[in-house]
Amino acid sequence: MRNLQKTLANYLDLRRSLGFKMLNESAALPGFVSFAEKRNTPYITTRLALDWAQLGREGQSKWRFSMVRGLAKYAAIFDDRTEIPQLGLLRNK
Repeated sequence: MRNLQKTLANYLDLRRSLGFKMLNESAALPGFVSFAEKRNTPYITTRLALDWAQLGREGQSKWRFSMVRGLAKYAAIFDDRTEIPQLGLLRNK
């Protein structure tokens, strides 16, 4: 699980170095990593991303899912077990 924490830290650092503020991601994605740890899942899966995204307030699930997709794209470079969730898995309510 430590690897996912480190991956998140590196992802945020990289994006910030490219000029992105990453304020929302910095606040929300540590919660995703904690969620993964509680589920004893050391890498990102589509099911994990969907489950976490749907825990948020109504109307935020697509936004949360999108943040995990960004992290997953980065994580997949270093861990081939990582699943990059497809777009369109969540619908507006």
